[in-house]
Amino acid sequence: MAVMAGGFHFGFQMAILNPMAEVLQSFLMTAFERRYHMPVSESFQRIVWSSLAASLFIGAAIGAWIGASLTNRKGAATTVIVAAIVSELVLEQLRKDHNL
Repeated sequence: MAVMAGGFHFGFQMAILNPMAEVLQSFLMTAFERRYHMPVSESFQRIVWSSLAASLFIGAAIGAWIGASLTNRKGAATTVIVAAIVSELVLEQLRKDHNL
């Protein structure tokens, strides 16, 4: 069951990510060029995008492991609350870093 759920989650992430790939790649490369004042080659863009896609899978696996462990110890409601708080803290930090 866990393998099927993991496969579904990975497939869902790719279904959400693929339609936005062009937009996200453009944003990443524009932000990189603006920040570091250097042009971005197509090969560098492919490396960055591949790394990003791979990190999503790794992040999902780590999140599933931590989420399952926390759910077993503290319960589902507490886990959802902790996840919401952590997400909000991360988003707030991103907003501060990028002046949003």
